[in-house]
Amino acid sequence: MKLLLSSMLLASLCTLSSWSVSSGVPIVTQTPDVAVTEGETVNITCCWVVKFERMTVNWLKNQTVIKTELLNNLNKSQASLQQERPGCSYLTFMNISREDSGRYTCRLNVEIPELCRYEGHGTVVTVTARDNNNKDSNASGDEKVTKGLPVYITAPLAVVVPLLLIALLCFCALKRRQASSAARVIYEVPHTDSEEADMDKRSTSSSTGSSQWCQVPVYESFDYFERVQTKESG
Repeated sequence: MKLLLSSMLLASLCTLSSWSVSSGVPIVTQTPDVAVTEGETVNITCCWVVKFERMTVNWLKNQTVIKTELLNNLNKSQASLQQERPGCSYLTFMNISREDSGRYTCRLNVEIPELCRYEGHGTVVTVTARDNNNKDSNASGDEKVTKGLPVYITAPLAVVVPLLLIALLCFCALKRRQASSAARVIYEVPHTDSEEADMDKRSTSSSTGSSQWCQVPVYESFDYFERVQTKESG
């Protein structure tokens, strides 16, 4: 029982003090607080000067263990084991994210030759979002460009463009109508007596002196009539 109490007292004394009594220099040192941006690579260092034969190094995030290393000096000579030995442990973040923000503490648990515990002061890692300022500046810049267009440019465009579309539609409709009506020409001729017999045979609804509609061919040029006159004179 006395042995157990003495071991617990020794462990508590080692835990309370992380400073070297002889030199006044901290036994465990860590990287100072860092502030980084998402996606970067971050290295946190924990270095110590401790006399040990067997020791574990724990990395804690907000007092939760996230990494453990086991160090052994059992094969060293007895003289070297009596000396304090420097060493370091590293915690690396590749492509760090905002979820990695927090306080990281290095804890040394010496098991041999005597049970002791040492802790570093901790390193606070602050991770900020990437390109927040750039996105805000780009958005505000786009708004400025949109708002900066003169009214005397935007107002005429809003009126001219619909008018051009309407004019184009009307032009296309007119061209289609001309193309459909160019196939034939219809004109009005007087109703003569010589044609009455033929017309009476075709229709019984016409009367003397009324007008009739006839369909005649359309000729491309006057050259046709010149050729006809030449044949008749010959």
